[in-house]
Amino acid sequence: MFFCVAYANSDLHFDVLETWNVGRSFNWGFWKHPPLMGWIAHIWSTVFPQTTWSFRWLAMANSTVGLFFVDQIVRRFAPNNRRLIVLILLLLTPVYDFHAEKFNANAVLLATWPAATYCFLRSFEERSNPIWSIATGALSTLAMLGKYYSIFLIVGFIVASLLHPERRRYLLSYRPWLAVLIGCLTIAPHILWLVRTGFSPFQYALTEHTGRGLNVSLWNAVLFWLTNLGYLVLPAIAWQLIRPGRTAFWTDLRSLESGLLLIAIIFLTGILLPPLIVCLIGSDLPAAWHLQALFMPVVVVVCSYKGNVAPREYIRFIRNFSCLALFALAMAPIHALYRNYHPLPRGRQFYHRAADRVSAIWQQNNMGRLAYVTGDDGLAFGMAFYGKEHPIYEHDIIPTENRKSLSTGGLAVLCFSDDASCVARLNDEHARYQNAKTQSFMVGSSLWGLKGSTKRVTVLMIPLSNSP
Repeated sequence: MFFCVAYANSDLHFDVLETWNVGRSFNWGFWKHPPLMGWIAHIWSTVFPQTTWSFRWLAMANSTVGLFFVDQIVRRFAPNNRRLIVLILLLLTPVYDFHAEKFNANAVLLATWPAATYCFLRSFEERSNPIWSIATGALSTLAMLGKYYSIFLIVGFIVASLLHPERRRYLLSYRPWLAVLIGCLTIAPHILWLVRTGFSPFQYALTEHTGRGLNVSLWNAVLFWLTNLGYLVLPAIAWQLIRPGRTAFWTDLRSLESGLLLIAIIFLTGILLPPLIVCLIGSDLPAAWHLQALFMPVVVVVCSYKGNVAPREYIRFIRNFSCLALFALAMAPIHALYRNYHPLPRGRQFYHRAADRVSAIWQQNNMGRLAYVTGDDGLAFGMAFYGKEHPIYEHDIIPTENRKSLSTGGLAVLCFSDDASCVARLNDEHARYQNAKTQSFMVGSSLWGLKGSTKRVTVLMIPLSNSP
């Protein structure tokens, strides 16, 4: 409800539009990311309409699936009232609400990491049922197909298996090896796709995220730790306030149950290993890449507590959270009004309006079918999603020598007029074609009848049959 009001005059986030564009074709990979987010968007689009509200539902559904599997984990270790406490503590972080609002390669891990962890726990602790080992292998692959950063989850499984006191019983059984076999079989088609495409997602990652100096990498590592731990401050304070005795957390962690010890090792592996590797290879490390793991310390801390939460404290906790949620909902209109006059970065308020204007201008100029769109990524993704003809997004402006062979439709290049780099590319492309047309127009946001900010957009329209 908060997002419906707070973003009432905003279109879908850039990342969500990119996710939909990835899912237009059901492939084993994408030049920038693994394919899982695109697969989910593709399936969702076949069931639900292609609208802003529909994809906001998708984002919330993904978050809900993640919380469902977190709840399944908690059920193994704590009484029923503790389950609700864990869910509320997680909702006090930005992970399952603000971060979840953008369904992208990071957010898709909110569901896959808890699901894979739950299956790993059951595989480790239950000797007779092979289904959990099969599920562990398959869901580990799904996590990898969501984002390659999930390799740290799998490494966490391995380290936990090696360090756990019952490692001998587990490693000498068929269970870990069955999980490995299933994982290898299910990831194999994607590996073949990577080989055939020259490992293009890795090339993108190396280009975008490496080449940093040691000082930059160290600073990224520090920010990574501080941000992830900072997100846990509010849940930690809230939990400490309702625990009888107000004892320190570490007193609850002296004798963890078998499953909780596994989760603790997985989390520590994931929070310590990435910064070390980043410093070795000279890369950056956005904190958002690891937010899907923050359910682990919350589960360990809450479920390791051996006492009972007093009913009075429990009721007060729920009441305070409800008041906080109502306060956030009351602030949502203020946020929407503010953004009506102060646009979000990348012009998110203008995507749909710009797409409508370009579609109308294209038809007025009798340019034929609009087949492709490029330029500013946000505008181009928005044109592909919101435009009447849903043109195909092209990452780069189509090379001259390939343009005729692509289709019988046309190409639109969209830029915000104050983006000098994009406009320079647009003008360079326009100079090659006699029949190409350029037009600028203003688009403006509005909310509840109140006119807001405006932005000028420039569009270059090229019939694909045109010759340079």
